[in-house]
Amino acid sequence: MCMSTSLTTTKSVSEAGWTPSSSRRCARPVAWHIQRALFLLGREELYRLKDVTHIEEAVITSLLRNYGGLFSDYCYIDEAFIAQQTGLNQHQVYVALKSLNQQRIISFIPRSKIPQVTYKTRRMPIDEVYFSPAVYEDRKNQYKERIQQVISYV
Repeated sequence: MCMSTSLTTTKSVSEAGWTPSSSRRCARPVAWHIQRALFLLGREELYRLKDVTHIEEAVITSLLRNYGGLFSDYCYIDEAFIAQQTGLNQHQVYVALKSLNQQRIISFIPRSKIPQVTYKTRRMPIDEVYFSPAVYEDRKNQYKERIQQVISYV
């Protein structure tokens, strides 16, 4: 079963315990290289598909052979590994995954080039946040000073 928690971006792949030569099933790569997939169709419905190209069929076959749990939860996938298994290039695999997503065969979440921030603690409710009047006045005065410095600069 795949875990949905993301790793912090400061950890390297080896520190995270994910090695490319080990099991590829639901491995967790560095946070901004995460691509996830989930099959929306059942196993029986996959056998009845007729409108998929041979590239899409190869990608589906590779996903089914190399990643477990794709029918129950999102799994982290590796386009480079799928490309290597199918004999395609990474762009062809990406296009095939996007096409399968548009056909509602899979749910595909592509990688993002923007790092993700994962907070370790929950956000406090607003009614539990309290600033003493002294702290509030101090912040207010600091802000006024800053505004005055900007005005004097201009």
